[in-house]
Amino acid sequence: MLLSGCVLTVTATTAIVGVAAAAGAPATSSTRDGVRLEALVVDQEPNPLPAVTATVSGLPHKPLALQVRAAAAPHRQVVRRAAVKRPARSKPVRPSTTLHQAVARIPRYGAHRPTRWVLTSQYGHYGATDLGSGTVYISPSVPASRLDSVVRHEWAHVLQIRVYGSASATIAGLNAAFGGSGMTGLERAADCMAVQLGATWTNYTSCSSPAWQRAASRLLAGRRP
Repeated sequence: MLLSGCVLTVTATTAIVGVAAAAGAPATSSTRDGVRLEALVVDQEPNPLPAVTATVSGLPHKPLALQVRAAAAPHRQVVRRAAVKRPARSKPVRPSTTLHQAVARIPRYGAHRPTRWVLTSQYGHYGATDLGSGTVYISPSVPASRLDSVVRHEWAHVLQIRVYGSASATIAGLNAAFGGSGMTGLERAADCMAVQLGATWTNYTSCSSPAWQRAASRLLAGRRP
């Protein structure tokens, strides 16, 4: 993902559900300005349950092991805004309303099937996209000046997976089109797509290559490069 984002790939068959539900918890939703935002439900477990391990690669581009626990505890609380320490020199995202507005500003977002947007600081990155479910996780610590760019980069990942149909096909196809291995092609493509959607900040590439620009245009149009 570009903008201090990360892409979630799952190493266990049950981990997709666990990651998408944020530690096995269900989500409640609210709608503002035509944009759906999920509120996480966090389990309070006195006795930790066996964990499912997933792998996240993001910014900085280092694998990060996550422990995703199955939901079992009967007592739950809804978390609608994460408690984070404000950066000294940047204004963080205001939960809920600001994220709704940033998603609504994505060009042509309303022409597509919407996806789930979850505000959480769980993953330690600006943004993360689950390639299995298409769920996008945005951190409340994203500087306001970068929020639109981060949101558009993560939305690009959602469009990528819809073009190719599976995580493995997406990774293979974008490495072939944009070069690299692992998540490199996917991240470069998301940066290029985000730039065409109006992003002003990128992390993986400025996308000066005409070939990459053409490939990004095709992806935004729902076609493979």
